[in-house]
Amino acid sequence: MVRLVSAWLAEETDMLRKEVQHCLPLLVAVAEWSASKICGKGEDVVHVDYIALLLPGLSNLSTDENSSEVLRQCNVPKLLVTYSKQKQAEIEAAVEEDKDILSSLVDLAQDVLENLQRTKKDF
Repeated sequence: MVRLVSAWLAEETDMLRKEVQHCLPLLVAVAEWSASKICGKGEDVVHVDYIALLLPGLSNLSTDENSSEVLRQCNVPKLLVTYSKQKQAEIEAAVEEDKDILSSLVDLAQDVLENLQRTKKDF
């Protein structure tokens, strides 16, 4: 349901802008809930990043003054800052993991080359 609404929000909201403004608090609440589950703060784990789904629609709505006010009332700026920090931490962790993998691959390559050199010396 959220995916469908998110896709629609990203495309066209002019005709039903007031109705959308009434739905925004619920959509933001769902996004906050999913962010807390993705961060591991809850008992269940959610693998859908609703904030990422809503971002294009939120961007579209932020151009309208009334919708922007509703977004501010729902603490969307704070949510987006928290989300950005979370994503930055995930990227940094992935980079560290990639460094570990790369280091292991380099070590393996060096071992293979050393074994090849030893093998050549034996022949």
